[in-house]
Amino acid sequence: MLFPLSKDFSSSGIFQKGGEHNQRPIKRVWTIDHTGSKDRTKELHLLLTDQKPYKHHERLAARRAQEGKKQDDDTLNAWKDHLRDMYQRIDGEAEGRRQEMYSQMRAYKRRNAASDSNLKQTLRDQAKDHLDFLKDMGGRVNSMPPLGSPEPLRETRERTQARKDAHKGVIEQTKDYKQAIKSLNSELDKRGPQEWTAVPRPSNETIQSRRKAKGLAELTQKKEDYESTLEAMMDREHQRVTSERREMRRQCREADLRLSQEKGDLLKSLNDTQAMKKAELDGIQARVNGRGNGRPDHPEFTGYATAGYTPVEKGAKRLRDHAAERADKDANHAESAAKLLTLSVPLSMRNRIVAAKPPKHMASLSGTGIDSPMEWTEMNWTQRWALISRHAPQNTIQKAHEKAGVDAQGKELTMSPTANQQTLSPRTLGLTQTS
Repeated sequence: MLFPLSKDFSSSGIFQKGGEHNQRPIKRVWTIDHTGSKDRTKELHLLLTDQKPYKHHERLAARRAQEGKKQDDDTLNAWKDHLRDMYQRIDGEAEGRRQEMYSQMRAYKRRNAASDSNLKQTLRDQAKDHLDFLKDMGGRVNSMPPLGSPEPLRETRERTQARKDAHKGVIEQTKDYKQAIKSLNSELDKRGPQEWTAVPRPSNETIQSRRKAKGLAELTQKKEDYESTLEAMMDREHQRVTSERREMRRQCREADLRLSQEKGDLLKSLNDTQAMKKAELDGIQARVNGRGNGRPDHPEFTGYATAGYTPVEKGAKRLRDHAAERADKDANHAESAAKLLTLSVPLSMRNRIVAAKPPKHMASLSGTGIDSPMEWTEMNWTQRWALISRHAPQNTIQKAHEKAGVDAQGKELTMSPTANQQTLSPRTLGLTQTS
């Protein structure tokens, strides 16, 4: 029994009642899934709320355990009484069946004895009749005259008729016997098991043949069921495949129509774009062909400053780009040139120079024109180029000028063919990562 105040205490599983068991349990197993469990839980809650001593809990648990034990004893006694009554009923039924079998055996022996006595009496009667016939025939033979004597007396008409009637009677009796045997066999074949006084045990061959026939019938039925199941499965699969193919063909037709429409739209847009580009190129070519010549020795020379190009109306995108460049803080010419030159120096070279001559040391800033030390990230592009050009090799500085397209004297932007950044705006170059 579990103590009600253990650490595994549960108010819904304290007082429990055992059920019916095949053998008496050694220790009670408390369960709360029986009648009265709620009352027991209520009693325990009352003890807990009233703060009764532990002795009260023990007495309550012992009293409930005695009640449960008494109920188990009553259940066990009732089960034993029921088992005893069942045994008595079974013994009485067995004794009745035994007496019935004995009575059937005695009746069978009486019928068998009567049948044997009747057979013996019939055989005695037949033997007596045969002996009487032989005696009668021997008397008649003895009364006949010797051979070669005058012609013996002929058989009378009555005796001849009697002999013929006896022969016909034997034939009719034989037919009746055969018909009776046939009727008896048919009745025996038609009777059920309850009509047998003693059911004969079938032979092994009969049992095997019956089991074989039953197994073949079951196998045939299962085969037919399996074939019908396969046919139904094939029909369902055929319908599914047909529906899927129909749906696939429909989707393919829709895809083909959609693809042809998209192709037509694409060709139309390409034609429109090509026509627009061609018109734009034709306009540019016409404006180029209509410009004046800038060579002094040419008869149509109109001046060096004139390019002979008729300006066109600026679009919204170009106006936005110009506004962004005007608003860029790095849009001044000197700062942009310094930025181009700094970015033209390879990143590895810049990292080596900054690591060897950090700008936060005053000794590294001698000859650069920078008065106070600072971090590399706090320097502007002009200060960065001053540091790089002070400590970088001369060939690196020359390559940077050639690559950036910047004049070394006044840091003016030139349209050198080798300048890779000449098509980039200062605003675009300002977005470049320099870390």
